[in-house]
Amino acid sequence: MIEKIRRFNNFLIPRIIDKVSFHNKAFDINDTIIISGAPRSGTTWLYEILANLPNYTGVYEPLLYDWFPEAEKVGFNQRQYLIPTHDDIKKYNYLLNVFRGKYFTIRPEYKLSFNYIYRRLISKKLLIKFVRANRLLPWMVNNYNVKSFILLVRHPCSTIVSQIKSTYTGYWNPSIPNKKQILMELENYQIDENIDNLINSLRYEEEYLAFYLGMDYKIALSSEIVNNLDILCFESMVQSGSKSLNKFLAKYEFEIVNLKEIMQIRSQRVVTKTRKNWEAYLGRDRISRIRRILSAFDIQFDANSYWINGRKYFDI
Repeated sequence: MIEKIRRFNNFLIPRIIDKVSFHNKAFDINDTIIISGAPRSGTTWLYEILANLPNYTGVYEPLLYDWFPEAEKVGFNQRQYLIPTHDDIKKYNYLLNVFRGKYFTIRPEYKLSFNYIYRRLISKKLLIKFVRANRLLPWMVNNYNVKSFILLVRHPCSTIVSQIKSTYTGYWNPSIPNKKQILMELENYQIDENIDNLINSLRYEEEYLAFYLGMDYKIALSSEIVNNLDILCFESMVQSGSKSLNKFLAKYEFEIVNLKEIMQIRSQRVVTKTRKNWEAYLGRDRISRIRRILSAFDIQFDANSYWINGRKYFDI
């Protein structure tokens, strides 16, 4: 009971702040920045850095039912795919309103610092983070004219290990869904015989996680939208600091004051995890199973690098 009261109080004040911040503003969708990536790929880390952009404030996971029940009401599921020309006015209007700041979470929970509250109140532009939108990107790119669609990529084994350790896969109850749900999520996707056989071959936890990741990247990096995405590599940003991210900022004439220092602080929490030897954690058999699944999606990797559709994303 005490914990429930504490959490209620933690939500109450932020909800009042958000109501004031969002309801009385007209956010221009043309300024909105979308961050999309797999669960545990570094989206929160990037979100916290880009939240320092002047006049920007954030919306966190608008497809998470517990925080945004309207997402479930309009029919979004956890890893939904929609063809680019899909016509669904309820889904379209829901995300349109999210991108314009008309919806905010019913369960906000953030530090009530003066600086954060002040930025929240004066902000005029939106930064929105997803870990359930990779398969929606072709549809979103075709339907919404936002400032940037960022796709964050990370070494598949680092991502999968983090999901296993944290049990955070982007799904709830259970965290590893069955084949029936996989097919339901892909009902609008033309599954060929190879993908169908791959689904039927799934047995182990790491195979399911590799399939989700492979399917996410296959759809998100589809040829018809890849040139409309700003693809950022998690490892490159962590290792090179502000140098890698500055290319993205320069493209849109953005500037973050003290970016180097901000990234150093944020990276301290993840750099150790990034450099850990995931080979020892997974072991030869699990790595082999992950490699078998991902190779079907044209994703290869070794201890230092990874390639998606033939493009090399990182090299230590």
